[in-house]
Amino acid sequence: MKLMTNIFLAVVWLASSRASAEASSSPRLLVHLLDYLAKDYGGAVAGGVVLSDSEYAEQVEFSKTALREANELDALAHDAE
Repeated sequence: MKLMTNIFLAVVWLASSRASAEASSSPRLLVHLLDYLAKDYGGAVAGGVVLSDSEYAEQVEFSKTALREANELDALAHDAE
């Protein structure tokens, strides 16, 4: 699981670096981040209880990155909904 997480982190970092260099963020990156969060959240939290502090911290970081990406998307910037 950690190997998969490290690979995913590397891909996200590379994609984020590329997205930062471009004029606007990538909707595709945002979708991948949200998909990852949806699939991995159950390993960090169940029934409102944190099961793994390290997994939860990772989820928080990915959530922050997803929010940052969403705020930088032109399509979302003009419509708060």
